[in-house]
Amino acid sequence: MLHLIPNVKTLQIQEGFLAQKAICYQNIACDQRVLTALQALPYSENGAALEISIAGGTGEGYTISLQEENIRIAAQSSAGAFYAVQTLRQLFTHEKIPCLYIADEPD
Repeated sequence: MLHLIPNVKTLQIQEGFLAQKAICYQNIACDQRVLTALQALPYSENGAALEISIAGGTGEGYTISLQEENIRIAAQSSAGAFYAVQTLRQLFTHEKIPCLYIADEPD
């Protein structure tokens, strides 16, 4: 079972697991706070391809779609992208990371 703090609004576990417990990314257009948080995750050229898209709004909501070979983060703002990476960091503490979909935003 996944334990995330704080609890996320939506967590849907899907079939399968992340193939390699590492990420791979290039040219992610995020602020320094997000890039610094990403450095805490294991990186490998063969890791799951990470994509981050930021809508340019002011909200802190985000979604994470994690599949066997890729991870997609969609955030309303840079703050939302930062919180999504924090959730991703928590997921990486688990031995096996299931494929999943997360949607979260502040109350």
